Amino acid sequence: METNKSNALQFYESPKKNIIIGEGVGKVTADDVRWLIEEVKRRGRSIGGKWAWIAIISRMDPIIDPECQKLFVELHQQLEAEGCVALAYVVGETVTIKVQAQRHRVQARDKFVAGYFRTKEEALEWLTGLGF
Repeated sequence: METNKSNALQFYESPKKNIIIGEGVGKVTADDVRWLIEEVKRRGRSIGGKWAWIAIISRMDPIIDPECQKLFVELHQQLEAEGCVALAYVVGETVTIKVQAQRHRVQARDKFVAGYFRTKEEALEWLTGLGF
């Protein structure tokens, strides 16, 4: 597991080379999101082709800060630019964070195939069915 300085964002080892798994925990700041954008770009480039991202957001606080909200929109745009074609959100039982993730996607006008799941295992199963 690799984390950013604040430990609000973490990456996990993936069972497949073309899937990146990350998690947000607690309050995520604008600096955290900037770090996330650069880290996801770096990891996506290392895959060198189409890839998918599992975003575990079930333990993340809602994003209230307007700057963070804009950065999450930018994140979606950067993901797409770096070859990400599918996003699997692990939202658990949390409706608020799911709605916020959907809003960021709409604002970014991304074209991802996206799904919302209760567990990481469900997300991995779905992505495997998509050919990842």
